[in-house]
Amino acid sequence: MEHKKSSLKEDAQYLMSCEAIGTSSVHSLSRLSQAKSCGNQVFWVVVFVVSVCGCVYQVNSFLQVYFQYPVLTDLEVHRGKATEFPAVTVCNLNKIAANNIECVEKNLTWFQCHAGSPWHRADAPWFLKILGGTPPERPIVPMTGATSTYNAAAKNLLSSYFNLDVNTRRCYGHSLEDLIQRCSFNSVTCDSKDFAYFYSKQYGNCLTFNRQTENDINTKHRIVKRTGPQSGLELALEAELSYYSPITPSTGFRVIIHSPQEDPHPSRDGVNIPVGSESYLSLVKTSFHRLPSPYRDVCKNYPPNGELNCINDCLQRVSMELCGCVDPFLVTRPKTVPCNLINETQTACMSRVLDLLSSKVTRCDCPLSCFSTEYDVLLQSMATNWTRYLRHFSDDTAQFGRYYDPRVCWSYIPNADRSETKLKVYFRTLDHTTHAQKPMYSDSEFFSHLGGQMSLWLGLSFISFYEFSEKLFILMIRRALRRRFSE
Repeated sequence: MEHKKSSLKEDAQYLMSCEAIGTSSVHSLSRLSQAKSCGNQVFWVVVFVVSVCGCVYQVNSFLQVYFQYPVLTDLEVHRGKATEFPAVTVCNLNKIAANNIECVEKNLTWFQCHAGSPWHRADAPWFLKILGGTPPERPIVPMTGATSTYNAAAKNLLSSYFNLDVNTRRCYGHSLEDLIQRCSFNSVTCDSKDFAYFYSKQYGNCLTFNRQTENDINTKHRIVKRTGPQSGLELALEAELSYYSPITPSTGFRVIIHSPQEDPHPSRDGVNIPVGSESYLSLVKTSFHRLPSPYRDVCKNYPPNGELNCINDCLQRVSMELCGCVDPFLVTRPKTVPCNLINETQTACMSRVLDLLSSKVTRCDCPLSCFSTEYDVLLQSMATNWTRYLRHFSDDTAQFGRYYDPRVCWSYIPNADRSETKLKVYFRTLDHTTHAQKPMYSDSEFFSHLGGQMSLWLGLSFISFYEFSEKLFILMIRRALRRRFSE
């Protein structure tokens, strides 16, 4: 036991010897070994302890910041002479044509509804236009008690509508060939091949211009080289106001600007344009590059539509767990039961699901996409002569304000159903803004911060570590030799 204590004492004496400490790059230690008086020794011991504490504090503070993985965002503006044109999706705000409401309420398919009609045949296209039909008379709902009556009628009709299969719902919407009256891109006339079909539960039948799928890899991208309304996309749209259902709260179109490789998200990204107007959508393209885990956004490289599908699946999962059904306005998956809008318990449960998600009590594991492109949309609309006439008529007609649904007066206006709307989509600048994240500290900066603090407080460097390693190596050899001789 005494021999072991003696060995430890010898090791300590070696480490504290003038030979070991006097040549140390740690200035306070070297001065400590050279101090002659007790006062000087105490002073340099205090200096050494304070230096070590200060170094440990500063290094710990830096490591706490570093392991939060902070980022810097670089803003870069690319001044290009040309840019790729986005996809443009147009939806009519009315998803159920008024002449199909009775069939929807009876849960009839389109062919069952029109059995015996001259255009009914097994191979009839789903978008077959009903020619020569006269829209049914729209009910006039007085203002007294109108809101409750309207809500009840809307819930009943929508509940029946969502019980139908998707093909039948498409058939009961507006004819797509009537939606686009005229089209031109960069002053060149478009045709039907330039549009793709898209169905939205919120807005029904929609058309997408410049949609690119995985099968369209070799498709030539549409490029614009000029700014302003004289370039880009120009559409003439028809709303078919006389076929609007009573439950549609407003008239017009929903326009969504999005990436050509992704599906539109009308409820989140779209803007409404009024009927009978000339509307201008000017665009600025912006891209975002984010960093994956462990950085703060924890972004993920999704396939096309992956982020929206993730959120949709999460909403359905939470809704099924809490309510036993899913929101009928969502894109439902197989083996899921849509909630009944007439059932107050289920509708209240759907609202509770949204409250839980918005309050972050329940969270969806759907991080942001690492690469995304957005379009800043500026909408400008001006009324056409038809719209001015309608406003003048509404001001001068005493009956106009007596009814809940002002569109009942359309039947008194000549050619009111021909409500053509003009839309122009163009870039107001060809500059492409990129927001790119990068780590605040690179590997070299990490070692620079650590080395700077240790050099500032203790005078240490990599040479000091090599020196300390040498002394430990010599100490280990001394102990090994001592053990061997003792045996």
